[in-house]
Amino acid sequence: MLAALSLACAGVAQGASAAPGFDLNAVSGVIARAKGLAARMKNSMPENAYKREGEIEARKAFEFYESSAFQRRVTLENERLKKEVFGGFKAYYKDLGPHRGKRAKGERKEKLSPNERIYLFISSSVPEATLRTYVEQIAGLGDPNVVVLMRGFIGGMKYMGPTLNFVGKLLEKDPSCGLSCGIYGVNVEVDPLLFRRYGILQVPAVVYVPDIEVLGPGSEGLGRNANVGKAYAFYGDAALSYSLKRINEEAKSASLTAVIKEFKHGFYR
Repeated sequence: MLAALSLACAGVAQGASAAPGFDLNAVSGVIARAKGLAARMKNSMPENAYKREGEIEARKAFEFYESSAFQRRVTLENERLKKEVFGGFKAYYKDLGPHRGKRAKGERKEKLSPNERIYLFISSSVPEATLRTYVEQIAGLGDPNVVVLMRGFIGGMKYMGPTLNFVGKLLEKDPSCGLSCGIYGVNVEVDPLLFRRYGILQVPAVVYVPDIEVLGPGSEGLGRNANVGKAYAFYGDAALSYSLKRINEEAKSASLTAVIKEFKHGFYR
């Protein structure tokens, strides 16, 4: 094989003729003609008569989305869904504490201060094994300021059933016996505004917010509801403890250090 290769190289070095029928000039001519045809096709295509109207309508839609009236409607709808949809889990299972509410008797003391947040952004596309590991880890912390977030409902807001089934299975302590064996006390919320605020374009993603000032009720994804300083994000299918450790290399937070130690000495002894 090496000999054959050497011979072939030697043949080229000695000026061996090109393969029969191969004409470089002909190839160049074909390329030139193709470019010419492409230019003529581009010039002959009619301009979109509705381009200007489309730009105007797109601008109107964006301005409407940004308006306080529309954002208020989104906030109210999110609050309604949290209460009527996900609130059902909390009503049935007493060990599922309210998000950022008072601790139940005997509940583990929070490691995060009231003005700190750890957000875990997920979707149904994340592998189930990964999601269940996240849920177990967060449940072990017992801190209401650690929240699991979804951008929206699976299949759209008209179909709540798929999302309820998804969340229900995710929170099951023992998938083999379903909800009857209890669920993990983890806050799961649907809040597209938080996805937008922190620019989350891929999941899973972990975001740590060291200082948030709550101004009013509703989604903390809206500026009028909460002031947020710096935020730290980590993307990728990794253990929550590892994600937080990487974040804390930059954040250097004492409370985040305590959370990481909780993984080592608490729930995962």
